[in-house]
Amino acid sequence: MLVTPRHAPRAEGRRRRAAVRALHARIQRIRASIVETTDLDAEEATRAVVRVLARRILANHGDSASAVNIAPHGLESMVVTELEQLTEGWTWAREHDATADPDALTPELLGLVFEQLVNGLGMGAYYTPPDITAHLVATTVLTAWLDLLESDDVEWGVIARAPERFVRADARHGLDLELPAHVAKGVADATLRDDWNTIPPPAFALPGETWRETIERRSTARTAVETCARGEVRSVDALIANNLDVQAFAHAIVADASGDALARMDAALCALRVLDLTCGSGAFLVATFDALWRLARHVLACSDAHVDSIDQTAARLAIRAVHGVDIMGGAAEISSLRLRLALVGVAGPAVLDATPAEPDRIRTGNALVADFSWRDEFHEVFATFGGFHAIVGNPPFLEHPRAGAAYEPDAPRTRSCANLAAHATEVSIALLVPGGRLGLVLPVSTIATERFGPLQSLLAERLRHVCLASFDTIPSSLFVGVVQRVVLLMGATRAPCDTAPCIAWGTRYRKWRPEERDQLASTIAFQRTTFDGPLAGSIPKFGAAIERDIFAKLATNAPLRDLLVSAGPGQHCIFYKRRWSYFLLFLDFEPEMYDGDGLRRAPSELKTIHVDPAIDHRAVLAVLNSSLFYLHFSISADNRNVNRREIEGFPLAGLQPVHERALIALAQELMVATRLHSELRECTYRSIGTIRNQYFFQGRCKPIIDRIDAVLAEHYGLNAFELDHVQSFELRFRVSAS
Repeated sequence: MLVTPRHAPRAEGRRRRAAVRALHARIQRIRASIVETTDLDAEEATRAVVRVLARRILANHGDSASAVNIAPHGLESMVVTELEQLTEGWTWAREHDATADPDALTPELLGLVFEQLVNGLGMGAYYTPPDITAHLVATTVLTAWLDLLESDDVEWGVIARAPERFVRADARHGLDLELPAHVAKGVADATLRDDWNTIPPPAFALPGETWRETIERRSTARTAVETCARGEVRSVDALIANNLDVQAFAHAIVADASGDALARMDAALCALRVLDLTCGSGAFLVATFDALWRLARHVLACSDAHVDSIDQTAARLAIRAVHGVDIMGGAAEISSLRLRLALVGVAGPAVLDATPAEPDRIRTGNALVADFSWRDEFHEVFATFGGFHAIVGNPPFLEHPRAGAAYEPDAPRTRSCANLAAHATEVSIALLVPGGRLGLVLPVSTIATERFGPLQSLLAERLRHVCLASFDTIPSSLFVGVVQRVVLLMGATRAPCDTAPCIAWGTRYRKWRPEERDQLASTIAFQRTTFDGPLAGSIPKFGAAIERDIFAKLATNAPLRDLLVSAGPGQHCIFYKRRWSYFLLFLDFEPEMYDGDGLRRAPSELKTIHVDPAIDHRAVLAVLNSSLFYLHFSISADNRNVNRREIEGFPLAGLQPVHERALIALAQELMVATRLHSELRECTYRSIGTIRNQYFFQGRCKPIIDRIDAVLAEHYGLNAFELDHVQSFELRFRVSAS
């Protein structure tokens, strides 16, 4: 029987986040006061604040010498005193101190505050949540260490002997329980799934799941457990593609090793070199240090190393791997201070005496331009290894024209993408050794729009393996307070002689509610995807194997663009809104909108397409409102706006007369229901004042949409399971679960 323990208490994580928010808000007020009353700008004020707080925590950890050397230049003594008084009454503790007050202020908590201070300076950077940072570090940095080991030192058999150690607990939750009969009957018969959209008991489900999602997660987890048990996970790439616990595996093979193997593992740690080329305030660098410190400590403990202090020796090993660059001097300084705090936090202030210059592997400069000399700035890395073994980070998402002349990129392949995230990806690939690991947070548009086609071509050419996990912004966003759709890219560069096609894996465009946030990374489920999707510039975001089968059946049809014409007299018009939420809105009438004087006006976001007069436009109208089109859009688009590319590229041709007549009738019924389920809502905008908009409750029309999909299932030859998948796609978000 599989054991499915629940998580380490999540209340602790919520308490820590609340502490960060409270301290951050107080420090922000002080920083604003500094800017108003001194000659310091926001960045300079941030650096000054950070120096005071870093000095404070170092002194509290007994490192008075280092604290004295951190001078808060530019601040009046009164402001310094105010900042120091800010932390009066706090309990101070080192990291990983089991005896400490759970509400104590640690270097990590203060580091998170530093991160938010820097990311509020408008440089296109976003605060990366700790769980996402840790996930990318594990799948990039720890896997790079595994790559450096000799093949005989990686004991893959530990996975087969105990799969439940590596298939994550969240993914396995409830897997040992038998499904209730009223639910189980739908597994083999898609017509018996009436209860699948209800909420299961907590023993079966993770927060937020319906039975349908619980069953899907259980199926994925069972496949992973069985794959592991058969001994089929025998590569680092397979670890990532199955979303296994990389850290647990790394520690397991260390515990299983002995003698010379442990010495080689220690040597691999000594050799490993990691970079964040837009490091900001050092979140990824600190996470890298922490993961490597834990691993090095385990290696030293298992090898019975004769060292004065395992904690200090492990810290010195870990810190040597960490390198960073940032264009902002203040951010680079904060990164160095955070690493110093991390060192002190795990090994005490004495560790700084043995590694006084280690945190100075951080550089200030523009890593994306040719003027930055990598071989000079990091001579040891390139002279010894020829490049970095792993690169992690969250590069700025700024558009290139907004970035200014200082950002003219040294990225010829992606220059036309005109986005710093694309340029950073190209530069990163160039800095990696063959077989090096890449882990980046990127805008989802990089894998879903034609504009980023050059980047996608580069990835297909230079990577041998890539996993892409995509995340939506509704109803919740990965970046708190920021509407930014993202994809986590985890890849490995290919050897010069490797000409095999890149193996690509992806996820669905994932939506979630706040109560599901803590299990996002642990329940990532990859499906095989391709760089040659049906729409140019789009890597399909498949969430299940059945979606690939659906796409294959759709692909036998010609694109909808063949049925569209330019506007002209007598042409049949379909209106659509570019902005969308849980439904796409296509109409045969113009929605109502009135200005403050009650006069009718045209909605600004309304677009039109025109259907060939030889085709009844109502049949096309029905298709565009279908859940099948919504699924195709979610898998293929960047999900920001509805663009003509997605409409024109949808496969639709050769409707049988019986299907066309049915779709026409359903379109008429849908338009009547859409008008019926609408209301005028008053909104006030700064630019145009008060207006009244026609707001549509499209979820109430879902039964009609389901009938449209049933007709389309006959046209495309979808089976009962495929039709069920289409009709239920993202159902709990589109229509509330019962």
